[in-house]
Amino acid sequence: MGSREHQEMPIEYTDLQKASPDSEDLKMKLWTPQPSSHLLYGLCTLCASLFFIIIIIIIVFRTPGEKPVDRSMEFQIGNMSESLNSKVDQMSQDGAKLMEKLQKLDAAVAIIQGDTSVGQVQSDMQRVLNAISRLTDRIRKLDNGSDDVCPTGWINYQLSCYFSSNDQKSWTVAKGICQAKEAHLVVINTVEEQNFLFGLSKGKFTWIGLTDVSGHWKWVDGTKYESTPKIWIPGQPDEYFGHGLGGGEDCAHLHQSGEWNDDHCSRLYRYICEKNM
Repeated sequence: MGSREHQEMPIEYTDLQKASPDSEDLKMKLWTPQPSSHLLYGLCTLCASLFFIIIIIIIVFRTPGEKPVDRSMEFQIGNMSESLNSKVDQMSQDGAKLMEKLQKLDAAVAIIQGDTSVGQVQSDMQRVLNAISRLTDRIRKLDNGSDDVCPTGWINYQLSCYFSSNDQKSWTVAKGICQAKEAHLVVINTVEEQNFLFGLSKGKFTWIGLTDVSGHWKWVDGTKYESTPKIWIPGQPDEYFGHGLGGGEDCAHLHQSGEWNDDHCSRLYRYICEKNM
């Protein structure tokens, strides 16, 4: 009995000290709490469950078959905004062009008012005053018993005297001859005067007092070109350069039809001089 009791006695700390060097590890194991196998199993199961849950969440949120967000309305609004901006820009450009045209129109109106309304009226008034003056002189001559109101070889029409040449000269020479006669190359103020001159020219090419040497058509006596009739042949003046005479066509003459044509000033044509009575 005594020996069995001795065998069943618990191991004392003093006995462990007498053990081999490996007894030191055994001592640490005795003092360290040993985890339960059930606890370890539970922790492993929990970790695995969390892992699988995380994987499922990732798969669900990254599934390619998920329904995309409907952005059609957003695209339509964007397109409408771009279209509206484009129309606004176009309207701004059209508005700028319209303003530019209005400014040009205002400038043209100002020119017309300055040239036609004032200049033409002044020119017309001057012609009326000159006509009245000539008419007064004619009446005075008639009162004195003289009916010879135009020089010999000149033809009277209304309030002017006209000389129609038989020889042919260049426009410049003809202009000088008329000035020497105290007259000028004929200036056509009315359609009636045009018809009279056609009969006087007898269907011959005849110089008249109209030129654009300065770049603009002008009458030699200063009458405004804009205030007189324009009886050009259709398609004229054309400033033709193919005549081989150098330069363009800067002088006007009566054509065989009685209408006007521009030609090179060096051409030799008949001419008509005009002077006031």
